[in-house]
Amino acid sequence: MPLPSHSELFKKILVVASLLFLGATPFKTPLPQIVNDTKSLVVERVDEDEAGYHLTVRSTSPVDVYGLALAVIGQNGICDSHTFGAWSGSWLRSQEISRIPPLQFPNAEEGEFGARRGVCSEAVDHKSELDVQELSVTPRIVIEALVFEDGTFDGDPTRAEMIEAKHIGRERQFQRIAAQVEAELGRPEGRDWIGDLLARVSTLTVEAEPELVQSLQSRFGATGTSEELTKRDIAEGLLMERAFFLNNLKIYALVSSKRSQTIVSLQTWWAATHGKCDFYLPQCANETK
Repeated sequence: MPLPSHSELFKKILVVASLLFLGATPFKTPLPQIVNDTKSLVVERVDEDEAGYHLTVRSTSPVDVYGLALAVIGQNGICDSHTFGAWSGSWLRSQEISRIPPLQFPNAEEGEFGARRGVCSEAVDHKSELDVQELSVTPRIVIEALVFEDGTFDGDPTRAEMIEAKHIGRERQFQRIAAQVEAELGRPEGRDWIGDLLARVSTLTVEAEPELVQSLQSRFGATGTSEELTKRDIAEGLLMERAFFLNNLKIYALVSSKRSQTIVSLQTWWAATHGKCDFYLPQCANETK
């Protein structure tokens, strides 16, 4: 794997030191610029280590943050698109301070990563390797949008719509899963409720309902996002929630078997997890409150 750009910066610092020792005029390497297109997120500090750049941020919103969208643009103009969110619960609570996972600047060998929307849709179209090598822009990290738990957003509506589409997809699938759980709870006791529920939930569709698509597009207005793209984003949320539930249920069955633990009732398992965490983890109860 090619070395990340921050390691290259460190190498250049060593070269600069050598040149200074020899009396040469040092060259300058552009430092990353932080661009914040939101009003509700404050960047407290920026750190760098071998893993990449770390942004420590604080939410000033009274509403918890569901997800964040940002873009990382390297000196060569290549743009990586990132989104962050929690598997369960809020990604960032109101007034909470958190450190974003490390960000690395993209390079020509690896190409671009993520959706070509928002800032990354405006990135230069590199038609040849020579274009990439000759291009030089200021490296920057752009905080594009926040989506809150109540469905409102701050920042770029195009990027926010993408996150919210996945959000409502997950919420809709959870409603369907909850209905399947209720149906299973009404069946006679003594059955293999894990096997039955796995079969039930596995058949749930991951196709976005037309009313979900229309409702989302009317909320965000003319963002330029096509209906087909919105359907795909919602479908990703539907698929994610279904897979998340099935994985947690399979983990419970597997761990119980390895520990020779008696399988609890569906009612007990559902009350403890809502299908959103590992039944045996101590923090599971806190995640489902």
